[in-house]
Amino acid sequence: MRPDLRTSISAFVFVVVLGLALAWLAFPQLRGDNDPSDPERALKLMEDHDDDLAPALAAADAGDPVKLAQWLNNSEPETRHDLARIIHAELCSVLSGHRSVDMRLCWQYRTRLRAFANVSTGEDDLDVEFDNLLAYAIATGPNPTPDELAAAKQIAVPRLKDTVRLKLERGYPGEAGSLEDTIGCVYFATGDYNGAREAFTKALDHESQELIPLGKARLAAAAANATATITIPPGNLRPLPQESEFFNLDGTPISATAAAMSAGSATGAIQTSAATEPVPTTPSATTTAAVESKDASAANLR
Repeated sequence: MRPDLRTSISAFVFVVVLGLALAWLAFPQLRGDNDPSDPERALKLMEDHDDDLAPALAAADAGDPVKLAQWLNNSEPETRHDLARIIHAELCSVLSGHRSVDMRLCWQYRTRLRAFANVSTGEDDLDVEFDNLLAYAIATGPNPTPDELAAAKQIAVPRLKDTVRLKLERGYPGEAGSLEDTIGCVYFATGDYNGAREAFTKALDHESQELIPLGKARLAAAAANATATITIPPGNLRPLPQESEFFNLDGTPISATAAAMSAGSATGAIQTSAATEPVPTTPSATTTAAVESKDASAANLR
């Protein structure tokens, strides 16, 4: 082989190897560093690679979604999808083969989820799941702001309702029931008790057996509040029944008697005027059984 040809081949091989090495360093997904099974490490690597990400997440956790929304809009689709999967992995866990979602962490991360409200994660079903978790976290969270409630209603009414129709058409009634429950919770939290009553009624048509007692309690509270708001003087409003009243932390349902006693004490009337919003109680970590209802992808082919 001629020396000049040998030199050209060597130079070409060197350039290829150098390019692969730089790509390995520049793109964490090539190394598997964005593996969502270790979301804390994956997020740290993303933050190390992009100096704008950590400040954007910090701003979101402080209640401002603008910087993170801008970061998402400026990111490549794969990078945006990587962050979405990492956040999803932080919120979700798998215990004994069952998926569970920590609703307390969803409340803490609600502004991160809001940043995704107008941008795609790259997966249609993950978009729906983020919408569902965000709306449910706000509606059942401790003292959401009027702006947050408006955002939840904007998501719940047009988007989740459209998804309910699609779920029913595709043969996923359990997921449709879960989304109807979220819609009902949003209506309840925004003072539309007739809307909540209608949504909870539809949810009960499709809810899994273990969620029916909670669904019935929510329907009863919505019906009572709908009546209370039209009486003169206005009656007393009930708070939204919470999952923690019906499920243990390990995901097992509380006995029917204990749940009834808990619901009875928790739904005692709160003195308020017709113009006053009901104050939701603080959500617990969602249990395995209840979480599966909030996990919009649990039974779907995604």
